[in-house]
Amino acid sequence: MVATHIFFLGANGYVGGPVASRLVDLGYRLTALVRKDDSRAAALRARGVEVVIGDLDSTDLIRERAASSHAVFACASNSHLPSTVAILEGFEQRYKKEGKVGILVQTSGTGIFTVDSRGAAPAPDAKIYNDLDIAGIEALGTAHPQRKVHVKVIEAAEKGYLRSYIILPSTIFGISSLAGVSEIFNKHSNQLPALIRGSIKRKQAGLVGEYKNTWPLVHTDDLTDLYQRVFESALEGKDVGQGREGFYVAENGKYYGVEAAKAVGEALLNRKIADTAEPSTFSPEEMQKYYGAYANFAGTNSQALGDRSRRAGWAPRYDHADFIASIDKEVETIYQEEF
Repeated sequence: MVATHIFFLGANGYVGGPVASRLVDLGYRLTALVRKDDSRAAALRARGVEVVIGDLDSTDLIRERAASSHAVFACASNSHLPSTVAILEGFEQRYKKEGKVGILVQTSGTGIFTVDSRGAAPAPDAKIYNDLDIAGIEALGTAHPQRKVHVKVIEAAEKGYLRSYIILPSTIFGISSLAGVSEIFNKHSNQLPALIRGSIKRKQAGLVGEYKNTWPLVHTDDLTDLYQRVFESALEGKDVGQGREGFYVAENGKYYGVEAAKAVGEALLNRKIADTAEPSTFSPEEMQKYYGAYANFAGTNSQALGDRSRRAGWAPRYDHADFIASIDKEVETIYQEEF
């Protein structure tokens, strides 16, 4: 196990950081691509990680490092096609030279399943996707940037020079329990913190439309567990599904936006940041101010189940109740750190 060499993209991120930390704890040898030679890079080196400086457009470097690695974890972006192609080319070079098949763990997301509803509830007949339903995923087509990455990855896996595993996180919540929070990788995600920051600034919890839209949810530690389970299954040669069959949704229940908004409202009232716990609807101007280019995304519906993930042995621990309970701490942390 110690000899397994992993090239890691995204070791400073909210998703990838805990995964990289877990892999280091387990004794794997990591090389991490980071954008700056700063304190975070120094902290990675202190943990025994080899650091190379570059970004996702450093395709020559990525190709070279992939060609000399047993596995690549692509956790820095879910839709950056040039870096994906460079990884695949590196694996192909390694296979032609050494006859060795690589392992690619690619991060995607349940954003591929979204329906733009501007905060409305899902239609009664709306499709609930499942990571076992490959035909349903393929029926999405290739217009979505993440799907373009999927197609390239799966084509490479079908050629036989790598095995691919695509992880699809949903709304991620919580603060990682792994070493390196803030020091090496980001403490907060995007979806819930965007709501919290906007609500703090307007001094009242906000709603996106009626905020009856729904998303699956997953705790950051459970998500890290899924990456580990899938990767170790790949190393052990277990047939949990790869290539075309290699989609793994990370979810343990779902929530409605209005539930999160009400929990934020309670947290604001308890800290005397707001005069009421009741949320009110963000105006169009506020949506642009607090969400920017992602304003429409905030009101989408995403419905998906992780049955393949569970078949692989994944056993998430944190559920809907934990999600709601976590919001108070998230509000407290963001308020103290940023306001």
